Amino acid sequence: MKTAINPILKSAGLNDKESLVYEEILRKGPINTAFILKRVNIKRGDLYNVLKRLEEQKLIYRVPEFKKLTYSVSDPEIIEAAIKTKERNLGEAKEGISLIYSLYNLNIGKPGVRFAQGIDGIKEIFNETLKAKTEIVGYGDVDGWLTHLEKYAKWYSKERLCRNIKERIILPDTSKAREYLSNYDKKVTDVKFVSHEKFKFSIEMNIFDDKVVYATLREPFIALLIEDKSIAETQRAIFDLSWSGLK
Repeated sequence: MKTAINPILKSAGLNDKESLVYEEILRKGPINTAFILKRVNIKRGDLYNVLKRLEEQKLIYRVPEFKKLTYSVSDPEIIEAAIKTKERNLGEAKEGISLIYSLYNLNIGKPGVRFAQGIDGIKEIFNETLKAKTEIVGYGDVDGWLTHLEKYAKWYSKERLCRNIKERIILPDTSKAREYLSNYDKKVTDVKFVSHEKFKFSIEMNIFDDKVVYATLREPFIALLIEDKSIAETQRAIFDLSWSGLK
């Protein structure tokens, strides 16, 4: 709960507004200012002043990859250092610091499992794939994207092209899929089709770096990101086996 973290942030020297904004970025970031305004009861002018102070304290930083003004939290060790410098009782702060670290690790997707729900949750997880340092491979659900997330899908494809992130994807052979993929740049996207009658993909799966993403692009809109080298390597090997057997 937010109340478990708020006193710890105050013990590090943050006031009420700074604590609320920092915690929102910690839990939901990277997020833009418009999203923060919707989530936190604070005036726009006050928000920019709070963000400026948090940035000056190096507690947050601007994320350059996004067009809108977007923030993420810095390493929580800065919070811990602030508590130490104020010579507060670290015994009482231990539990809060551990909670902050666990939320920070969950937010950046390591270690282990990150779970998200809803349309925004799907977007949040797939934004992680835009940080891929390796080629993305996987199985797609074009119909799901076009039915529920068409605007985001178009933005995502352009963003991936701009970042020159290559992708190999296996898709059910539907008229929608072929029409949609005809607009993709072949320099960064390689597609193979399988019979949609024999192979019905009800989820999207992406494999990149040491991570695997699973997502249902229909109700109830669930996304799961697993970071584990062995799982990612095994899933990539299975994909490559399937890919090599297709024309």
